[in-house]
Amino acid sequence: MLDLNRAWLPLCLILNFFASSAMPAHSQNSDVPVPGGTARLTFADEFQGSSLDRKKWTTNYTNVLANLPGELQIYVPDSFDVGQGTLKIRATKRQVDGYQFTSGAMTTYGALSQTYGYFETRARVPAGKGLWPALWMLPEDKGWPPEIDIMEFLGRDVKNIWMTYHWNDADGRKQKDGSAASSDDWTKDFHKYGLQWRPGLLIWYVDGQEAKRLTGPQVPAAPMFLLANLAIGGEWAGPPDSSTNFPAAFEIDYVRAYQYDDIVEAEAAPRRHLVTTASKQVVKPGDEVTFTFGIETKIPTENLRFQAALVDSTGKRRISTWDTPVPAAGPGALSRSWTYNVPPDLPKGLYIVSFGIFTMDWKLIDWLNNGITFLVQ
Repeated sequence: MLDLNRAWLPLCLILNFFASSAMPAHSQNSDVPVPGGTARLTFADEFQGSSLDRKKWTTNYTNVLANLPGELQIYVPDSFDVGQGTLKIRATKRQVDGYQFTSGAMTTYGALSQTYGYFETRARVPAGKGLWPALWMLPEDKGWPPEIDIMEFLGRDVKNIWMTYHWNDADGRKQKDGSAASSDDWTKDFHKYGLQWRPGLLIWYVDGQEAKRLTGPQVPAAPMFLLANLAIGGEWAGPPDSSTNFPAAFEIDYVRAYQYDDIVEAEAAPRRHLVTTASKQVVKPGDEVTFTFGIETKIPTENLRFQAALVDSTGKRRISTWDTPVPAAGPGALSRSWTYNVPPDLPKGLYIVSFGIFTMDWKLIDWLNNGITFLVQ
């Protein structure tokens, strides 16, 4: 999203490697004509079910970036409505943990991190002062910049869709290159927003037509993942006012990613490492919720330890639990589960289950300070 003052939190992203929801008619192995050449499908969500596929998306946004100055939302896991073939990221005026509004953000980190390719969504953006929907990309290594904003929209300005790239120049100074595609009113219908990313080349598309081009050595050459969100407020978008209608929704028909047939396979391979899932995203005192933690690795996985912790949205640790040794399993994927009974005295609000993976002598392999969010109501 269009801002140069981002501050990464010391919180790692969820990694999520299983794929299960419907693909488009063409398969992952078929050659598909897309802008810039023929390609194979590497990721798709057509939103054909009745709920968000949390094996493709993680919704714990607080482990990516802090809210930008002036933003008013807290991202919670019950802000996603799937039905009739679309996803609606819903922004609502309600208070949670001191925030005035709730909304949703989701990322493909773990399900898809890719170098180069073609990326596309078909979506309808909401009108209203203070609304800020976006589809964008961040690097897998959690550095910033670079950042590719495939599309951003300010609800107070229905005539412009923004496309921007952020990077550091050779002297380490932050740079950006942004421009807008204009229309009478982008909110009236669905539109396609796409990005061609090749070595030294970025081309943005709106409804299949080239809208912006950038070339040069500043173009990224390392894996990046997708994010979609609906922010409220911020220095660029401004706060909502009495004319802004809530609930508001950023409606998405599909999100797809492709890799060009002429890109070297080693560059194209998605990165998949860890997976965290929860049996419920919204709970109440007395409920039981099961969290599953996993790792995919090419090294032997015998004698690994898992450690889990429950923290609130301020970072206060509530519970720290087990360091169960994992039986020898050889290279590949393995997982462990933890079932938590929500105590009657746990205050309402947003909570995070984090976990770490260690060797038996406590050498850290990976630690996710934020694993997955769930909301206690």
